[in-house]
Amino acid sequence: MLGYKISAALLLTLTLAGCASSQLARNVENADRARAESAKRRSAATDTSTTAAQIPRDTDGGPVSVLTVNGHDVTVDEILAPLRSDLQERVERMPPAEYRDHVVKAVNAQVGSTIRDSLLYQEAAKDITEEEDLFIDGLVDQEIRKLVNAQFAGRQTRFERELADNGSSLGEQRDQVRRRLLIMRWLQQTVYSKITDPTRDELMRIFAGQRDSFTTPPRRDMLIIEIAIEKNSRETARQSADAARAELLAGSDFGAVAGKHSTGWHKEKGGHWGWVTRGSVRERLEPAVDALFALSEAGVPSDIIETPLAFFVVQAAAIDYGKEADFTELQPQLVAKYRDMQFSKMVDGSVRKLQENAHYRPLDPNRFVHACLLAAPVPSSIPRTPGG
Repeated sequence: MLGYKISAALLLTLTLAGCASSQLARNVENADRARAESAKRRSAATDTSTTAAQIPRDTDGGPVSVLTVNGHDVTVDEILAPLRSDLQERVERMPPAEYRDHVVKAVNAQVGSTIRDSLLYQEAAKDITEEEDLFIDGLVDQEIRKLVNAQFAGRQTRFERELADNGSSLGEQRDQVRRRLLIMRWLQQTVYSKITDPTRDELMRIFAGQRDSFTTPPRRDMLIIEIAIEKNSRETARQSADAARAELLAGSDFGAVAGKHSTGWHKEKGGHWGWVTRGSVRERLEPAVDALFALSEAGVPSDIIETPLAFFVVQAAAIDYGKEADFTELQPQLVAKYRDMQFSKMVDGSVRKLQENAHYRPLDPNRFVHACLLAAPVPSSIPRTPGG
């Protein structure tokens, strides 16, 4: 019976994209050129694979709608299906240039991820025994049932109707789950089992290199009254600030006092600015934030802060003193991070080897990327090019 244990954190790495498209294209071209030069000296490929020597090198370099990876086809629809709803939402609201950049990045990432998954699946599906095949089928059934129960109140018909509305089917959904489970199984057997626990020195290096990411800076939930001098004389503005502070010291509600005296943007919110850290506000507000952090407790108004442009009174609604990174406390997280880093490095190494030995048609995957870009949604104001 095959094992089926893998941490949730490690599973997240399965969704990471592989090499960038340009680098992938170079890797593919170099690998296929080498194979083409030596193809006559090697045995013929199996009937499920096409060698570079058997692939005519196209001269027009135009877009192609199917990318073949070791005899397995990847279609434009397969690339765009998971992206389409996001692209359709963005296409009309984003500036054309910004949308174009987003489409190029999203399509390249999806193509790289799909090629990566295809190569991993091809390896994972090799030499499956009948017993393992039945076990995987049982796991697929379990995953589908979980999905139906969680998202469709246990109603299979609702689930299948939703799939149909999205141009999919139960068979396609089962195939996707099966592919994912087989990849998980293969990675556990070939990669995860080789991961070792870190030494203390290795943990210390991770801790030192990423200490800031484990540290929470101090912050304060700021209430602020701002009285602009440009809307009053300096003397009048000062008198208003004095009155506001006196009312706060007498126990008046900060929101009511801000509504009465403040001229700042947050007047309508009762002077509630929200959480701030040092250095997180514009320069003209820094004296107010400095005074806020000088307060020893919440609920007490500051002294009046005078600047060339305004008078301020601030108060902390809440105080978060932050947290310094503690190596001993963080050791479980550091171990998990180290193992994740090892896992990602090993998977990347495995994928690179699979890419180097894979057979692609066309030889330049960017021709397929081009076809995907042509088929992506475009703003209604921009007509599609012929064939796009």
